[in-house]
Amino acid sequence: MQNDNLIEIERLAFSYGERSILNNINLTAKRGQVVAIMGGSGCGKTTLLRLIGGQIKPSRGVVRVAGESVSELDRDGCVVCGEKWACCSSLARCSLT
Repeated sequence: MQNDNLIEIERLAFSYGERSILNNINLTAKRGQVVAIMGGSGCGKTTLLRLIGGQIKPSRGVVRVAGESVSELDRDGCVVCGEKWACCSSLARCSLT
């Protein structure tokens, strides 16, 4: 059975040192689903996107894109998007629509 989830986030937490930014975040986004990440300044929107893209690693929890745990990929599992690394080789293969 094929999993229609493109992004799966479970019990995600992230801190900069002692400062907790995200705590116990859960999110599922299906292929083709439009998702808006909204919130006030400094609430963790960009941090969440960096975690999904593999630019930073979570303190706790898991981020999966197309079934692959993003934090477990190394540069061999990454693709270059412009000048930055996106750590999920499946992103290049995934149809977002």
